[in-house]
Amino acid sequence: MKPLPLCSSPTELQLASELLPISVSPPGAMPTILKSATNLEVPQCEAVLVSAGIELIFFLVAGFTALTEKFLQRSSADRGTDELAQTLNCYMSDILKEMLIFGGDVLKFAGDAVLVLWRTPPQELAKTISLVLQCSQQIQKKHGSRNTRVGLKLQLKIGISAGPMSLLIVGGGRRQYFCIYGQALAEVCEAEELAQAGEVILSATAWELCEQRRLRTQRLAGKRAVKVGGWDGL
Repeated sequence: MKPLPLCSSPTELQLASELLPISVSPPGAMPTILKSATNLEVPQCEAVLVSAGIELIFFLVAGFTALTEKFLQRSSADRGTDELAQTLNCYMSDILKEMLIFGGDVLKFAGDAVLVLWRTPPQELAKTISLVLQCSQQIQKKHGSRNTRVGLKLQLKIGISAGPMSLLIVGGGRRQYFCIYGQALAEVCEAEELAQAGEVILSATAWELCEQRRLRTQRLAGKRAVKVGGWDGL
């Protein structure tokens, strides 16, 4: 199922505007899917097209629900929540430091998952995919599995996609939101869903655009996406 657009707060809207190379079209009608997703009455809407090549990573902490239950069982609700937040924050911080070193920009937080973006000219997408794979390899090697004080491990699932996407700015005055949508977003969500803990999945489009000769991959039954088992010369 194609995911709904990701909609964000005014602060994240300002962040996205700073990160994305965008061109703005005249205000237009808000798409039905956005109105349905946000259920907001808004005074204006701007359609913004991200025309440059985009590389996306969507990573999710596997087993988060079980980890939450374990923390709450071992402590009071308030203490368990605080300990869980500290554990997750420390883990996420280490991962995001690696991604920032490799040139990624954080586009969206979603609880136990993060969407990270790389901007690149379309003609350099293949090289950027190699860079993102190198980043993913290093993250899985250094942070792919981490023990916690409650006896469960934090583990990562990583999905990667590539291609253009669109950004819709909704609202006016002090209340504005942004919504991103497009094939690249749909594919990165699908790639993450296909991944098991410790795996890196490359979307169908990213696989078509990447430097295939440098990768060792495994086909997924009935899917065009591939699991990356290793890569040479990165």
